[in-house]
Amino acid sequence: MSVSAPPLATRHRHTNHATTFVGEFLVLFMLIFGPVLNTPIGFFADTSFFTAIIIIFYYFIIKRTNTISQYIVLLSLILLFISAFAILNTIFLDSNNTIEAIRAISRPIRALVIFLGLYSFAASFAERHGYKAFDLGISLAFYAVVLHALIMIFEFVWPAFREFMASIVLSTTLIKSYLSYRMPGLAGAGGAQVSMAQSLGLILACHMIVKPNIRHGLIVGLGFFLIIISLVLSGRSGFVILLIFIPLSFVFYSISEKRMILGPTIVKTAILFSVAIVLSALFYDSLVDKFPSLETAVLRTTDTWHGYQRTGQFNDLTLNALAQMFIIPQNFLHLLFGKASYLQNNGIHIIPTDIGYFLIIWGYGFLGSLLHYLFYFILIYNVIGSSFIDRRDKLICILLLGAVLLFNAKEIVVFSKMSFPISVFPVIILLFRQHIESTVMAALIKK
Repeated sequence: MSVSAPPLATRHRHTNHATTFVGEFLVLFMLIFGPVLNTPIGFFADTSFFTAIIIIFYYFIIKRTNTISQYIVLLSLILLFISAFAILNTIFLDSNNTIEAIRAISRPIRALVIFLGLYSFAASFAERHGYKAFDLGISLAFYAVVLHALIMIFEFVWPAFREFMASIVLSTTLIKSYLSYRMPGLAGAGGAQVSMAQSLGLILACHMIVKPNIRHGLIVGLGFFLIIISLVLSGRSGFVILLIFIPLSFVFYSISEKRMILGPTIVKTAILFSVAIVLSALFYDSLVDKFPSLETAVLRTTDTWHGYQRTGQFNDLTLNALAQMFIIPQNFLHLLFGKASYLQNNGIHIIPTDIGYFLIIWGYGFLGSLLHYLFYFILIYNVIGSSFIDRRDKLICILLLGAVLLFNAKEIVVFSKMSFPISVFPVIILLFRQHIESTVMAALIKK
C-alpha cells in the first residue's frame, strides 16, 4: 500500500518552524556567547551587546510594544543606579583615575542592554511558543552551551582553528601562557569564568532530564559529557556544579514530586554518560600521546584528589589562596562608597584578591554591592512568589541564580558576560509566562 506524501502546506509549515527555531537558537547563542571581536575599537566590538540592541529595537520600535513588566523596570533602574553610583564615587573619591573607572561604570550599562535584549527576545519567544516556551527556552540555552563546548574542544584538538579564533576574538596577553590546555572558546580568555558559565549548562540538562515532556535523553547525555570535557579544558571551578548542585537538584526535584526521580530519560542519559566516561578512560593514554596538553589539563583538574590520595588530607591550592584574600578597604568612605578604578582588571587586580564579593566592595563600596545583590534577590523573590508555575520550573531558576551567587565567591560573576544571560534568560521567560497566565485567569474571573 502506497503512503501519500504530507501535504505541501504541512511541509512548508514544518520547514518554517525549523527555520524559526534555528534562528532563535542563533540569536540566543549570540546573546550568551557573542564574542568581542579583535578590532581597533577594542571592547566596543562586543557582538552580544549589538545583538541585544538589534533585538530591543525590533521589539520596542518595529513591533511597537508599549508595555513592559514592572519588575523589568525596577531591575533596569537598579542597574542604572549602580552605574550612576560608580560615576559619583569616581567624581568625588577617585577623580585621578577616571580612565581606570570606565569598567566599573560600563559593566552595569552593558548588563542593562543585555537584560533588556533578553527580555525582548524572551517576550517574543513566549508569545510565539505559548506554554511550551519555558521548556523550549531551557533546551535552546542548553544547546547553546553544548555548541560552545564543541568550539572549545575543536580549539584543543585543532591548533589551526585555535589560532584562527585567537586572531578574531579579542583576548588578553595573559592567556597565551596557558592557551595550550585552557581553551577560551569565544570568551577571549579561558579559566574560571568560562568554566562557571559552561557548568550552568549541567543544571539546564538536569531540568531537561526530569521533565517528562522534554524527550532528548541520549542527546542530553552526550551534551552533558561534552560540557564536562569543556570544564576540564577551561578550569576546575565549574565542577562545583557537578559535585554539589547536580545532586541537590535531583534531591529537590524528588522532594517536589514526592517521589524518587528515575525515569527512562534519566536512565538513558546515565548509561550514555557512563559509556562515554569508560571509553575516555580506555583511550586516555592514546589521547595523551596525540594531545600532550590533555594530561596537563586533566592533572590540573584532579590535583586536589591526587593530593588527598597521597596525604590523606584535603588541601586545595585555590581554596587556600582564596582564604588569604579576605581584604576590604581600610578607609571608611572607600568601604562605604567604593572607588570605581579598583574594579579595573587586565589580568592583575589593583588589590590582591580574586573574590567577587570583596572586589565589588572595592569598586562600588558596601552600598553599591547591596544594589548588585538586590537585583538577584528581586529575581529570586519573584520566582518564588509566582503562581500557576510548575515547581520544577521555579527550582531550576533558583538553582541557576544561586549558582551565580556562589561562584561570586571565586570571581566577579554577577552581571558577567556569559553566566548572566544563561542564568537570567529562563527566569525572564518564567515570569513573562506567569504574567500572561495571571492576566488570563483574571479575565476569566471577571467573566
